[in-house]
Amino acid sequence: MSDRRGEPDHDSTDEHDVSRSPLEQVAALARRTPNRFDLGPADRELAGAARSGPSREAVDAAVAELKDTYFDLITGVFGQELGAAALEREIVRAHRGGGQLVFAFVDVHGPSTTAGRSDGVAGDAVLREVADALRQNFRSYDPIVRLEGGEFICAVSSCGVQAARERFRDIRDRIASARAGVSVSVGFAVLEPTDTLETLTARGGADLRHARTVAVR
Repeated sequence: MSDRRGEPDHDSTDEHDVSRSPLEQVAALARRTPNRFDLGPADRELAGAARSGPSREAVDAAVAELKDTYFDLITGVFGQELGAAALEREIVRAHRGGGQLVFAFVDVHGPSTTAGRSDGVAGDAVLREVADALRQNFRSYDPIVRLEGGEFICAVSSCGVQAARERFRDIRDRIASARAGVSVSVGFAVLEPTDTLETLTARGGADLRHARTVAVR
């Protein structure tokens, strides 16, 4: 049962269905009420700490749990759930302001990230390098979300698709020169007036699949 009066029950397995691709899981998260999440234990503990003046250790523990819950532990970028809210926010902002918005769908693959999935310490290092390259080439407020394995979504505002392609070309070249055998495929989706996170994700995922096909030819 929902603990919020007037809100429907939510099937918590929907966005974590292992039969879904990571992109489909993000789209499922988008169907939840955007930018509103139940407070988890760590959130409540941190809020209570602010009111009651707790020990520094209690605050540090609560912050660490929040990071574990909402951020990717390997790369430090958004995890899927908080990331879905950040992406949704960018879409709403672009619709309201009439600005440009491009979603880039990134897939890292190579010896240490077989089939796009991290394979131990070497794979984790590659993913951290990719996340660092993304952060260095985009603004601090452009959301970067790790889905799973070597897949990321980046939302780039006030940017046309051609400019975004050029930036990601530089990122691909940087990774290729630093890591032999590792390559990066990128698909793009430009926000249209009627787009939602679900439709934009579907279109970008299709473009990423096309980019993967071209890369292996």
